Amino acid sequence: MKLTFVILYHKNPIQLFRLVNHLTGPSCSVVIHVCKNESEENFNKIKTYFSNYDNVRFSKRSRGRWGGFSLVKASLDAMQLAVDEFQFDYLYLISGQDYPVISSSEMMSFLKDHRGKEFINYWPMNPAYLSEDYFNVVKQRHIKDHSRQQDRYNLYYFWWKGQKKAFPGHFNQHISSKKEWLIEFVKRGVHAVVPQRSFMSGLAPYAGSQWFTLSFDCVNYCLQVANRRLDYVKYMQKVSVPDEMFFQSIILNGDFQSKVINHNLRAIFFSDQEGPQPHPEILDESYLPKILNSKAHFSRKFDMDFDEKILNLLDEHNSKTQQL
Repeated sequence: MKLTFVILYHKNPIQLFRLVNHLTGPSCSVVIHVCKNESEENFNKIKTYFSNYDNVRFSKRSRGRWGGFSLVKASLDAMQLAVDEFQFDYLYLISGQDYPVISSSEMMSFLKDHRGKEFINYWPMNPAYLSEDYFNVVKQRHIKDHSRQQDRYNLYYFWWKGQKKAFPGHFNQHISSKKEWLIEFVKRGVHAVVPQRSFMSGLAPYAGSQWFTLSFDCVNYCLQVANRRLDYVKYMQKVSVPDEMFFQSIILNGDFQSKVINHNLRAIFFSDQEGPQPHPEILDESYLPKILNSKAHFSRKFDMDFDEKILNLLDEHNSKTQQL
């Protein structure tokens, strides 16, 4: 059993060094995408640090934007490099703020027992088929207005002066001024003449977590679809948060659907703050029992500048487990 870890990195080189050193054992390889938002100084520091690592590669850099297609492109570029450079059975897509909950040897043992399965979190986005899995995620992420999930592909999304915009735009339910009334009147007029987009013909929309664990064959299949279906790629460039739709909608509409287990082997904890786009908590040592009870392979998000002790505790746990 051979593993490849694709890491989307954007901050804190020291934490990246620590993460990779846990993942570069026998039968393991690593591909790192360093976001262009990171400084050239830190990029050069990272390249120098790993210059003597035979099983570490760097993919083409792109500038990451939360909710933008650049995160999909970064993932695809790194996955393609992994396929070109390494022989592997499974690939983990993780971030530079992930950390292993179990050892790589335990990951190999688990995946050997579940060979042929694909581990990716998903739920159907079509309102006629909203499942229990969907509402469980809505509850977990404290999303108050789940009705706008379909707007993620019904509207056209683009970037303007560094901000993500939707066309024709969302309706304003809390108008408080004449100016807002005028804007809303124009917006609803545009909606009347500009039809909402439907999802791509012949495909059902799926969404889920950005992070996954996929077999070599499934990774290769996703890359082939991305290279062959340029219409699909173009469509996804105008949806909201495509990194949480792109791979789900390929896999769940294709030959690997029957092999998917709706779990990505991650322990991620969202804040209690309600809103349309809640973010994962930065974890400290108080989360250790929850992390260990999750049976996950990785957890996130960690920031050693915020709390390094939780990483030390996870290392200690893994060390004791390997000694058993």
